[in-house]
Amino acid sequence: MSLVSESDRREISASIESAIRFFEPRLRQARVVLEARTAKQQRLEFSISALLVLKPFQEAISFDALLHPVTQQYTVRRSVAGQQARAA
Repeated sequence: MSLVSESDRREISASIESAIRFFEPRLRQARVVLEARTAKQQRLEFSISALLVLKPFQEAISFDALLHPVTQQYTVRRSVAGQQARAA
């Protein structure tokens, strides 16, 4: 699998979305977007947006993640876009 290949990137996004549906049922309508990258980057950056459902409440959430495939280390942080949307 190549991070440069558009079809592989779609498959990666779909796999992450599937894992979210299976392992985190409180997140609905999850959408994963892989960030644009260059061929020299050795990392995978993506954003996840979803609806967090905790009955009777629900809230739109979003966060950004960064995965270094070589080391299998990752970082997750609240999305800047999500913070701006909540402040509005």
